[in-house]
Amino acid sequence: MFKNFDITVDTTKGVKKRANTIITNDSKTIKSSITIIQSGEPVYLTGSTVRLSVKNQDKKTVFQDCTIIDAANGKCEITFDTQVYIVPGLHLEEVMNHFTADKLYVTCKVSNTANKGILDEGPFKSTNEFQSINRVIEDVKGIVVDLWDNEAGIDAQAESDLEVMAVQLVEL
Repeated sequence: MFKNFDITVDTTKGVKKRANTIITNDSKTIKSSITIIQSGEPVYLTGSTVRLSVKNQDKKTVFQDCTIIDAANGKCEITFDTQVYIVPGLHLEEVMNHFTADKLYVTCKVSNTANKGILDEGPFKSTNEFQSINRVIEDVKGIVVDLWDNEAGIDAQAESDLEVMAVQLVEL
């Protein structure tokens, strides 16, 4: 499933459009259908390479190639394979069309707005309680082996050690 956005860009003048709103948590779900025009007419894209550049709020720029889907009508599309809109704020976009190695034109800028997602609380943290639990179990086994080897009952130190281990298990 994708969030589809239709974008029209002009090589010579700005195109009035309302900025799309994207959530910073969106990842690999943003798809843009782009129509490139020049003075209202579609740009012929056969033989060219089309690339989109996105300048984020943190001043980093992401480049990604577009797939031409209808060269005669100036249509291409892009599905971002990275999380482009990770920083909230206004993101400026340009479409670059490479006709040959030395012939390139860039369209006028369009913008999208990225809003901070509710679930975006920084990097995800992974925990591994299994290792911690196994470590505590091994410590308890060591205390029990000591008790058996010394043929002593549970002394105050062993009892204290076992209580500490029990608290550690509860905290996990």
